[in-house]
Amino acid sequence: MNSSISSFRRKLLLHLGLLALFLLAFPPLTSYWLRQKYGPGTGEQIDQAFQRVQSSPAFDSLALGNSRIYRGLNPELWGNSYNFAHDGDSWNQVYYKLLFLQQAGKLPRQLVLGLDYFSFSQLDSSRIEFYQKVFPPAFSQDFWQAPPPQRWGESLNLAGNAWMDRHFFQVFPLLFQPGETVQRTLSASGQYRIQADPKRPYLRSAYNPVRRDSRRLPVLVDYFRRTLALARQQHIPVTLVMPPCNLFERQAYTEPMRADFWEFVRAEKGDARVISFEADEHFNLRDYQDFTHLKVEAADRFSALLWARMAESDSRPADVSPPAR
Repeated sequence: MNSSISSFRRKLLLHLGLLALFLLAFPPLTSYWLRQKYGPGTGEQIDQAFQRVQSSPAFDSLALGNSRIYRGLNPELWGNSYNFAHDGDSWNQVYYKLLFLQQAGKLPRQLVLGLDYFSFSQLDSSRIEFYQKVFPPAFSQDFWQAPPPQRWGESLNLAGNAWMDRHFFQVFPLLFQPGETVQRTLSASGQYRIQADPKRPYLRSAYNPVRRDSRRLPVLVDYFRRTLALARQQHIPVTLVMPPCNLFERQAYTEPMRADFWEFVRAEKGDARVISFEADEHFNLRDYQDFTHLKVEAADRFSALLWARMAESDSRPADVSPPAR
């Protein structure tokens, strides 16, 4: 009997030891593997961005926003400019990044802020473990205001399980995806450039619909207002820009949703100018590498067009009417 118990204990300790070894080895091994396959990881991208804005003189132009700006805007074409956006960023991250720049004495001369129908609808805490290192505690506390469907995931991250969420629920499945011929690089100007697989049919890439939500969470509306107010207090001109949207993404929103959104923008924008490329004629389905992101060539074209339109609109108010579909 005693020998059976001892044998069970040895086996239990052995299995626990193997589990502990796996948990210790998994993060560095996956980080190395994923970097070889996909380029810099999320934490590395965020750390590099903050290091760059801290170590550089203040930029003339700086862009903030979600992945549609992070991947779709190339500030190298603008001179002394930087793309400080990141995947999943919403108005809370935008505000705290601007606050970080103010406290570091690195405020830019002008701001370009990404604008999307869905940008007020979700508090994304998937990168909270990285942003907590540079943002004040109030940033984390805001996630408890997420709508009920999001709250379970947010509470997991806030309870200290972001490590588990990232390495097992997000990273682990990537290890078993088929090989890609997609080149991913983080440029010196901050843009995350993904060179699309030329063998992938463009229509299949663009027609991969995702669920979009145009609701406006009060906490994000508040951060939107605080962002514009901080820029106004610091005398920083602001351009709100909606990047191009392909036909399938535009169909995710009804006319009343779009009309309500633009009415909200008119009421809240203050002295900021607004430029929309939502249905711009210079872009078609062949310009998208997936449902919402532009290919690098189209991103360069969008960046050049935006810069030109910003220059054109310096002397006149921008039209914020809903663009024709």
